[in-house]
Amino acid sequence: MKNKVIIILFFVCILAVIHVSAQGGQCPPPDNRVCAHYHDQCTSDAKCPSGSLCCLQPGCGNECKVAIQ
Repeated sequence: MKNKVIIILFFVCILAVIHVSAQGGQCPPPDNRVCAHYHDQCTSDAKCPSGSLCCLQPGCGNECKVAIQ
């Protein structure tokens, strides 16, 4: 029974990694703009449209940005 639980947890972890890496690419470099206030537009890549990643814009917060390869 214990082995079955371990195997199931292993596959759940593998599926989570595949889902996270499915977006592909990486965040573009941050631009040099200055923001009036810090505000997160996203909390994870899953919250962004397809082809976009949740990227940190220093001083501004997280934003959905089109991924670069």
